[in-house]
Amino acid sequence: MFHPGADVDRLETEVADPHCVGIKIHPSMNGVPADDLAYRAAFELSARVGKPVLTHSWEDSPTNPTQHLSHPKRFEVHLRACPDAHLILGHAGGRPSTAETVVDLCERYPQVAVDLAGDYFDSGLVGMLCARIGSGRVLFASDMNWIDPRCALGAVLGSQLSDEDVLKCLRGNALTLLGE
Repeated sequence: MFHPGADVDRLETEVADPHCVGIKIHPSMNGVPADDLAYRAAFELSARVGKPVLTHSWEDSPTNPTQHLSHPKRFEVHLRACPDAHLILGHAGGRPSTAETVVDLCERYPQVAVDLAGDYFDSGLVGMLCARIGSGRVLFASDMNWIDPRCALGAVLGSQLSDEDVLKCLRGNALTLLGE
């Protein structure tokens, strides 16, 4: 996991490992807002090595105030500055209140994808994301061991997507974005 102020040389060595598929950041856990320039090194490295940044993303939450540090709109500064970096918004923004922001980011930045991890289980979300940003940018994820993976799996399987799009979400997109 990349932490603001991390040793970028060490990180470059780690991402060179063929078993490393990307760079994880977690602004809420780090206590540093996602739009802070301390994360720029992760996005620049993503652009150089072709491996995505995976981030925790979430809505502004009155019950968990640090979540605002990971609001999807905060990542735009890095996407604008590093157009060759790829970003996966973990949890697809976390809650329905961020859906329009997530879709807007994806529409403006083709290098942004979303994953379905989390505890918001609505198959309507999966269909909406696939319809609006394309099924090639939606990845199954479960937050396992935190959440039973059958919950996220049920949202994909119950989404009314075509078999082809279900396979993209469950497997194909991860193989494409994370490397085979």
